Amino acid sequence: MAQANPVVSDPKKEDAIGLGSPDEDQEFEPIPIAWATPLLTLLRQDPLPALKDALAIPERLLILRALNLSQGNKTATAEMLGLSRSTLYQKMGKYSLIAEESRSQGA
Repeated sequence: MAQANPVVSDPKKEDAIGLGSPDEDQEFEPIPIAWATPLLTLLRQDPLPALKDALAIPERLLILRALNLSQGNKTATAEMLGLSRSTLYQKMGKYSLIAEESRSQGA
């Protein structure tokens, strides 16, 4: 299974980074560049933050992305991320995503 290349630009959207490989003949969902901004800012910090704090940023973004792809389905999100539903809920609580996710789903 080919690994996704998160640095491939989507020619259809200048403000997005695509997930996919240029070798693949399939469409890929663009990721807003704004999602990469916290990571780029983090890499430029001097001194660097603790690893635990630094890893929280991409973990939160991955959870948000999976929730978006699954249209808020927690079971599907957990499966996508290789987590149990209870672990997903713990992480969503940790990153204050439960209320945010509910608002984005119109609940």
